Amino acid sequence: MLESNITYQPFYNNLPILTDQERHLGCHTEILDRISTLFEYMLSKHCKVLFMRFDVRFPQFNYYPDDNTLFEKFIAGFIKHLKRQSLDPYYLWVRERSREKHHHYHCILWLNGGKTRYIYSHLQKAEELWNRTLGLSPTYRGLIDYCMVSRDGQRQRNGIMLNRHDPELPAIIASCYAWGSYLSKANTKESIPGIRQWSSSLLPAL
Repeated sequence: MLESNITYQPFYNNLPILTDQERHLGCHTEILDRISTLFEYMLSKHCKVLFMRFDVRFPQFNYYPDDNTLFEKFIAGFIKHLKRQSLDPYYLWVRERSREKHHHYHCILWLNGGKTRYIYSHLQKAEELWNRTLGLSPTYRGLIDYCMVSRDGQRQRNGIMLNRHDPELPAIIASCYAWGSYLSKANTKESIPGIRQWSSSLLPAL
């Protein structure tokens, strides 16, 4: 990803994003653009859209390959499961470097809010599928972060329902967009030849 595609401004396309120009913390605009497009697309299809975030990590006690093979197998299976429930899932993920032993992934997910209201059963299924992908016990816990606690230890809401007819919808979208913009932050992205740093659902050709 190019340095020229990073913005340090507090707003992008009139929506708030998580940047800090003084600390030289910016966001990749191509990821911000895709997030915006996915919001618009899902709300054009469904009167209600459930928006959520979750993180995916590796356990510390074993070696895992440094590419995205395992994660891509997991996310394909998870999306297939959600499609079978007629939830019309659309997603975006980013790969992040870390001080930990392994890299990790941040994900955002949009679902048909007319078919589901709560995130827990979906993230429990994600745990089951990720454990299966890694060859762990189905009951292993701690590798899927439900993003219910902020970085400063405060409780935060996840699983936000967007209603096309809600007069507060623009403010709710702005809040979700700012939260989702965390995935576009530039300072934790790597540049590794041949390894994708982010991806998302493909949108149908218009």
